[in-house]
Amino acid sequence: MLLPQFATVDNQPIIIHTIVILQYDNEVSIMPKTTKIAISLPEAILSAVEKERKASGESRSELFRRAVEMLLRRNREQAMSERYVRAYEQMPETIEEIDAARYAASAILAGELWQ
Repeated sequence: MLLPQFATVDNQPIIIHTIVILQYDNEVSIMPKTTKIAISLPEAILSAVEKERKASGESRSELFRRAVEMLLRRNREQAMSERYVRAYEQMPETIEEIDAARYAASAILAGELWQ
């Protein structure tokens, strides 16, 4: 989303600069400028990109930005899952914790009406 910053000079509004605000999940990141890049793609991928871009109504920049954001989010979530698994492997539940969870689950399910 583009967010123009306004000020006045001699009582005339002017735009000072424009910043780009990107939202990743619930985090907001302010990016003061964008940078153009050039990438090389096989024709088959470019054709698929163009088809997707036209269907979504996005520009190429918007499509690639969205794709990169999705990739970064997926990698971040995968890294979090891997950290969770490593932590669990280092400190798994004890037999007592497993028994307590089974007892609690049995007590909760016993109160449910089953058809």
